[in-house]
Amino acid sequence: MFQISESSFLISLSTLQFPDSLFIVDFKSSSDIGILSQLTFENKEVLDTLWLSPTETFWFKGAMDECVQAMLLYPFGFDPSKKYPVMYMIHGGPQISWNDGWETAWNPNMYANQGFVVVIVNFHGGDAYGQDFTDSIRHNWGSHPYEDLMTGLDVLANNAPFIDMDRIVGIGASFGGYMVNWMNGHTDRFKAFVNHNGVFSTVGMYYSTDEL
Repeated sequence: MFQISESSFLISLSTLQFPDSLFIVDFKSSSDIGILSQLTFENKEVLDTLWLSPTETFWFKGAMDECVQAMLLYPFGFDPSKKYPVMYMIHGGPQISWNDGWETAWNPNMYANQGFVVVIVNFHGGDAYGQDFTDSIRHNWGSHPYEDLMTGLDVLANNAPFIDMDRIVGIGASFGGYMVNWMNGHTDRFKAFVNHNGVFSTVGMYYSTDEL
């Protein structure tokens, strides 16, 4: 963010459907709500040729009976009367989180366009909901994130009849890969797993993190 005048700022804005672009937000009016004006349109021609799923947010009670946030993206050509496989994306870190911002490496729309319902959960240990939420898995990486992820699947099973619970893929990188390994040893609910550069030795990680 860069301040242009007393009432206006230059900002970069993105969503899961909209790559980073520059905007001016102006607070000249008496309202507390700023007026957005887009400045850059470099991606418009490409975006106009793409289908990008809207993002739906839902919440559920997870570990320690605390609220956990998750997001769902629909597959291309979605028909609620049909059943679709699930791509369950697990973030790394663990001290990071999913947000409704453009992703260049792990964009959920890549999987939505391949016919998957995409689900992403901001489980305990991430950095989106305060320091206590982040620190809750210190010395205990597996328990709370696993509980959140399994509870998220339960919520989907009970509320999303278009999901094929027999075709779920778990995919994660870094700490997400650690959780893929953890789930592989603790549940048979998944049809397949993908571990991308996941942590396989917490002893080896000791010298590069203070979270163990």
